[in-house]
Formats: sequence, C-alpha cells, structure tokens
Amino acid sequence: MDKNKKQNKSAEVLELENQLKKALSDYSNLERDIDRRIELRSVQLKMQLAMQLMEVLDAGELAMKAKAGVKLEGELQAWIEGIGAILVQVGKTIESLGIKKMDVKSGDTFDSSMHEAVATLNEGEKGKISEVVSGGYLLGEYIVRPARVVVYQGTAS
Repeated sequence: MDKNKKQNKSAEVLELENQLKKALSDYSNLERDIDRRIELRSVQLKMQLAMQLMEVLDAGELAMKAKAGVKLEGELQAWIEGIGAILVQVGKTIESLGIKKMDVKSGDTFDSSMHEAVATLNEGEKGKISEVVSGGYLLGEYIVRPARVVVYQGTAS
C-alpha cells in the first residue's frame, strides 16, 4: 500500500509539473502576443498622427509654390519665411515618428503599390511618372501614404 501511495504521489507531482510548465508556456505566449499588439498599436497611432500632419504639410507646400511668382517685400516676406520654417518643423516632426518620405520623381516607373495615380497624360512613355503631386511616406515596410502622381498613358491611338 505504501508503494502505491508513493506512485500516486509521484504521478500527482508529475501532473502538477506538467500543468505548471504548460501555464508558464501559455504565459510566455501571452506576453509575446501583448508585445506584438502594443507594437502594432504604436505603428497605427504614429500613422494616424502623421497622416494629419501630412495634410497640413501638403497644403503649406502648395501655398508656398503658389507664392513663388509673387514679389513680396518687408514684413510680408518675413511672415512667409516664418510659415516656411513652420513647414520644415512639421516635416521634422513627421520624421521623428520614424516616417520617411519616399524618393519618387518624374521619370520613375509607376508602381500601384507605392503610387496613387491622380491623373494621366496621353503623351509620354507609358507607365512613367510625369509629375509628383504630393510625396508618399513609409514607416518601416508600411506605406503610410502612397505618393500621388500624374502618370503617362502613352500616345493615344
């Protein structure tokens, strides 16, 4: 009978050890899952904030381009330069989130996974970018916003 009790105790200890190992393994998996979720949420928050800042930056850059043909003097010129400095700071804030501007320029090949065609032109080499309307941005391998471009469709037949 003593031997039987010892075997039962050994079986119980072994069962408890296995349960403990399984619980520790489940806990470790839960920690990894929580870490992944926190990282994903961080990426989502950065992208949301950056998207809002990009709209401000795009509007400001468009306004600065429009000002290019206007002759400004004195305080008005200083005010415009101050706006330009603010736009530079907005760009730096976007970069501080780990978001990089895509290197897209005229003549590049259009890639629908990286570019959004906002218009097309009949002339030019088919599938090539004519003009970059607004820049695209990346956060690591994630596309925060595709570059908005005008694409050549080739000569109309």
